[in-house]
Amino acid sequence: MTLDNPLGRPWPDEVWVARDGSMFGGYLEDGMSALACFEDEDNAEDYVEWCREEGWGENLQPCRVTFDYARSVAKARKLTEYPVTCMVLLDDPDNPEIHYVQ
Repeated sequence: MTLDNPLGRPWPDEVWVARDGSMFGGYLEDGMSALACFEDEDNAEDYVEWCREEGWGENLQPCRVTFDYARSVAKARKLTEYPVTCMVLLDDPDNPEIHYVQ
């Protein structure tokens, strides 16, 4: 099952995120801060490996969560150093799907 997205392709009911306890992998682009999400586990693993190679999140692990849980995580990050305004599905980095939460 997928969730309708009127501006792009539907989001899956579950997504993969990079997680280390209460910390999650993010995505920054042109002043936009997002929770990085993936539909495919292999893409999430590649992202986690890239984060480790860059020296970020040595303990990040791919974690499968529901869309609603990922959305609640993104919404809770509005007052952080990099306020999260959306979730971004990064399986196709050249055509990311954005779901705004703020």
